[in-house]
Amino acid sequence: MENIRIESDLRFVQNIPVLDVVGEIDIYTTPQFKEAVSAAIDQGGPAVVINMKKVSYMDSSGFGTLLSATKKLRPMNGSLILTACARPRECAAADLKRLQDAGRLRAAAPPRPRRQSGHGTAT
Repeated sequence: MENIRIESDLRFVQNIPVLDVVGEIDIYTTPQFKEAVSAAIDQGGPAVVINMKKVSYMDSSGFGTLLSATKKLRPMNGSLILTACARPRECAAADLKRLQDAGRLRAAAPPRPRRQSGHGTAT
């Protein structure tokens, strides 16, 4: 049995779920990826961000998971946003074009937490 080559972490930025994914998304790791994406949708609502910065590889099974997610979000008038692709080829692939046409998927810059105003002094 192969070692699991994917990790994910769900966090929230301004109440929007951001799923940080690390590793390879392929036929062996897609079940974990699919579970993580589903959890992000279930916990976060109609807008879900997937941070792809540390994804080194994604095959067609990963694209299938993204397509399923867009279909799940469609009745909520939601959107799936891919950010910070480490390998632009994955984010720019023809499969993503089909996903964009099928639902609400877009590539964007990663959301950043707001910085508190001030000059670093304790009050």
